[in-house]
Amino acid sequence: RRGTRHGARVVARATDVDERVAAVEAEEATETAVWRGLVLPITRLVGLDDVKLALKLACIDPSLGGVGICGGHGTAKTTLARSLRGILPRIEVVKRSICNCDPERPEEWDALTNERLRRDAKGQVETQVVDCPFIELPLGCTEDRLVGSLDVQASMEAGKPIFEPGLLAQAHRGILYIDDVNLLQDDLVSLLLTAIESGVNRVEREGLSVAHPCRPLVVATWNPEEGLLRPHLLDRLAIALSTDQQTVYTNLDERVDAVGATMDFAENAQSSTAESSEEIQNLQTALLFSREQLGDVRITDEQLKRFSEEAARGQCEGHRAEIFAAKIAMACAALAGRDVVNAEDVQQGVKLAILPRIRVAQERMEEEMDQTPPPPPPPPPPQMDDNDQDQEQDQQEEQDQQEEMEEQEQEEEQEEDLQ
Repeated sequence: RRGTRHGARVVARATDVDERVAAVEAEEATETAVWRGLVLPITRLVGLDDVKLALKLACIDPSLGGVGICGGHGTAKTTLARSLRGILPRIEVVKRSICNCDPERPEEWDALTNERLRRDAKGQVETQVVDCPFIELPLGCTEDRLVGSLDVQASMEAGKPIFEPGLLAQAHRGILYIDDVNLLQDDLVSLLLTAIESGVNRVEREGLSVAHPCRPLVVATWNPEEGLLRPHLLDRLAIALSTDQQTVYTNLDERVDAVGATMDFAENAQSSTAESSEEIQNLQTALLFSREQLGDVRITDEQLKRFSEEAARGQCEGHRAEIFAAKIAMACAALAGRDVVNAEDVQQGVKLAILPRIRVAQERMEEEMDQTPPPPPPPPPPQMDDNDQDQEQDQQEEQDQQEEMEEQEQEEEQEEDLQ
């Protein structure tokens, strides 16, 4: 009886903790929904069409892994990344799941989700539709906050170890945004790459042994002037573009439009967002249908051969270039509503995935620097003509005569002194 009572108390405490955690998550979701629209809509951003296309393709096919945006100060790279939050389609998740598990993929559910899930009267798993997660990874993030740790207070109340999910669990099936990724700590980069590559985040610490799915879409921004991005991290991003190459600096009309849109949003963000709501909804619908269309898109062997040829010609390292190019081409076809990849889609795949990875141009530049001839010797001194030589000889003779006279005078003075 004592054991039964103790077990009942433990279950009651665990239920109470779960309810409080759910309340906090609901409050955070409400705050997120309030702040979700207070970002300059992507439809009001001027220019940068390639970067916008890359973000849309990544939303259609999250298996691309990530998108990198580099650029100088004030080139809208951070604004572009955060505006992605407004166009993300909502997702269906298992209710009370710690990592937004997909109800249609029970084989991916972690042990905690299987313990916490609830079923209705018909035996179906309870689900809910939530906003697509958009999690920002701060530079000062700790390892425990990233991968998760032991919730001490909840564990003491429940009488058993309680896992506190980290940012990787919250970002599953969503966006993990990293600003100034080139300044991120090396240990966090290693943990992040390990979890994303394996698709599973494993936590073994403090009496915990937890594993949950982890497949976020990484969106990273950085300024090359503040430091270069690590090559092993850059290579794992399917698309890496620069806002410096597509700025609106050369077009006066576009500059005026960009300033006007920014000032309008700063003065009244809600009305500016409301004006773009219809375009945002249409874009969300298009991305949602494109996700469904992606599974029906087909690519031919000749097109795959073309990607391999271009990657080999550019001496791309590894096979990520042609793999990402094929995925980009299929996502482009799905965005256009086609089920077959055409020549334009292939061109976009080469442009976004293969060209940034080519090594031929870099090697040629290094070879040219190595083969640069030594600088020419300094020119000889100018030659003087006969007149100049005669004048120089006369000056030298006069100087010699003057020196002789001075020596004679000094000798005479010395003789007088002796006398």
